[in-house]
Amino acid sequence: MSGKSGPAKWQGPRHVPATGTLVVDARNRVGEFRGAECGYWYLRPVTGGIEWQVTPGEVRPASPAQRLQAETARADARSRGELLRSPTRRFAFFNWTLRPDLDSDASPTTYVFRCLTLKDDDTECAATSPRSECPSEPQTWAFAHMREHPGHTSYAEEIERPWVMWRGDPT
Repeated sequence: MSGKSGPAKWQGPRHVPATGTLVVDARNRVGEFRGAECGYWYLRPVTGGIEWQVTPGEVRPASPAQRLQAETARADARSRGELLRSPTRRFAFFNWTLRPDLDSDASPTTYVFRCLTLKDDDTECAATSPRSECPSEPQTWAFAHMREHPGHTSYAEEIERPWVMWRGDPT
C-alpha cells in the first residue's frame, strides 16, 4: 500500500484550450470552450444554446467517450435541422476616469495611525489614533503611544481619501 488515500484531485487545465475544444465542468456537463474573460471560461452546450461560465479550476478535458457522445448529439441535432448557434454576445468598452474627489461635497481625507507591534502573546497591539483630517495629529498620537509603551515602534498609517470615477473622458 502506497499510503495514498485515493486518486489525485483534478487541479484544472494548465493552459487555455483552443476555441471549440470539448471540456467537462464540475457538474459533469460537456461543453464547447468559447473563450476566456475576467478570470472565467465560457462554455456552450455542444448542441447549441446559451453559454455558461466556469472558473478554470472546475474544468477538465472531455474523455474520448464524452467527446464521442457529444459529437453524436451534435450530428443528431443537425440531422433534425436544429440551429446550433449560440446567442451573440456584444461588448461595449468605455473609457473610465478616476481621480481624487475634490468637490466641495466630498468627504474629507482622514488619517489614522495603528500600532503594529506584537505583544507577548504574538497578537498585534492594534491601538489606534483618533481619526483626523490633519495628518500631524495621528503622528503626534504615535509618539505619545511610544512614550507609554517604549517597545512599540512599528506603526501603519491609514489614509481614507474619497475618489470619484465616471464613464468617458474628463471634461
